[in-house]
Amino acid sequence: MLIAVILAAPLLRAQAPTEVAPGIFAFTPNNTTDGLPDGNATVIIGSKAVLVVDAPSVRLSREHLRWIQSKTSLPVRYVVNTHWHLDHMSGNQVYADQFPGVEIIASGETRDLSIWRNPSTLAQQQALNPNNVAAARKQTLQSHATPYEAAHVLEALDKATREWPVWRETHLVQPTLTFEVEMDLDLGDRHVQLRKYVGHTTGDVVALIPEQGVLVTGDLVVAPVPYAFTSHFREWSESLARLMAMNGVKAIVPGHGPVLSSWDYVRSEKALIDTLLSQVRSAMHAGFTEANQVDSVTQHVDLSQFAAELAGNDPARQWAFKNYFLIPAIPHAFDELRVESF
Repeated sequence: MLIAVILAAPLLRAQAPTEVAPGIFAFTPNNTTDGLPDGNATVIIGSKAVLVVDAPSVRLSREHLRWIQSKTSLPVRYVVNTHWHLDHMSGNQVYADQFPGVEIIASGETRDLSIWRNPSTLAQQQALNPNNVAAARKQTLQSHATPYEAAHVLEALDKATREWPVWRETHLVQPTLTFEVEMDLDLGDRHVQLRKYVGHTTGDVVALIPEQGVLVTGDLVVAPVPYAFTSHFREWSESLARLMAMNGVKAIVPGHGPVLSSWDYVRSEKALIDTLLSQVRSAMHAGFTEANQVDSVTQHVDLSQFAAELAGNDPARQWAFKNYFLIPAIPHAFDELRVESF
């Protein structure tokens, strides 16, 4: 999830993790529908070393590290970044500072995109200092947003003010080790299989612990509503199908949201993506194929059944479905299908 959308809920301290399976723990802030959500982090404690999947904000990663050190004296040998968005890799510096030999692992695409995109993204965060937040609050109150949306923005700005001192001391630590298809890691009594997919980004990585049936997906799966920023929808659908074909998966740790115990939500997510693609194709077949016709394409897309299924009457979920999926998804899918048609 990109920091370009600065909307959020009140700042909370990290909660105790969920024990997904023996030795596997998931930190799930469960603020998926907030405007400045924190990514999940998964800790896998082996007999020889510890592996962490995703390192969200420096603040949270410090709390995660304190918890890890309260449980084991083993070093964190590996940190896996599932993709390049800062809410999944800002905390790399915490582990690099504490464990100088730690390998930070990602796909080659993730490292390239992080080097290209994240310096400016972090600079935007750091520029949102308390003085600028005050100006943004005033602008929000003068806007024509609904009362709910205005309150959502103001909560986000409050959180940004509280996070800013940590943002100011954040520095980027890029992946040190990359792979292109898959990689196996040995933690002693636990083996972790890393595999690369395309969907939420061009270089998504999932982590599978096959002996215990645990799959960590990054933002290929986000519950209760998916995030459509920087996405590639046709390949996303294919990747979800490949994940669901994996044998023996008992627990799914998404990039945001609670641990899932079945594929039910993922099936809904895939159906949403497939329906989006189908409806955008239909609009193009109706003659809306030019880049400046995205508004006409939008009028031909009706995903209300999925809004009802995933968001229901919950205003926070409705807001997230609109702002995190619908608004970015339609133009991205249109651009993707236009390129395919040439």
